[in-house]
Amino acid sequence: MAAAAAAPPFALTPALTNNAVIDYTTSEGIKIYKAATYSLYGKEEEAFDCLPDGLHDFLSLLKVRADNNGWNNSILAIPDDIQNPLGDAKDFLTSYGDITMEHLREHAETLQLPTSIAKCSKITAVPSKSLLSPRQGPGRSI
Repeated sequence: MAAAAAAPPFALTPALTNNAVIDYTTSEGIKIYKAATYSLYGKEEEAFDCLPDGLHDFLSLLKVRADNNGWNNSILAIPDDIQNPLGDAKDFLTSYGDITMEHLREHAETLQLPTSIAKCSKITAVPSKSLLSPRQGPGRSI
């Protein structure tokens, strides 16, 4: 009698099937990367132009992407105590006004390690750059 096949891991999206390092040399790894980094906006002219009027929509769209890729439990969870990364944390997308730039820099320095969180930080940065409008203006540094 043949052994029963192991059940696949349950996840609501492919990126959430496991917490392992993504192998970008595989077809699956490339698909996860592309799904995580495509623009949040359907049309370039709708893209976030770094003006306050568009911030709510941008953060809402980014939250959906973050939830689908597990970023809300990793790169976007900013620990209250940098020395205790597994302790209490703030969700960057909802608490960005409560987190100082200095604290964010300290946290970012911890992500320079070759870990899955570091890869997640790179994937998070790519869509942030690609979904912002290329239009330039006062105070914009895109």
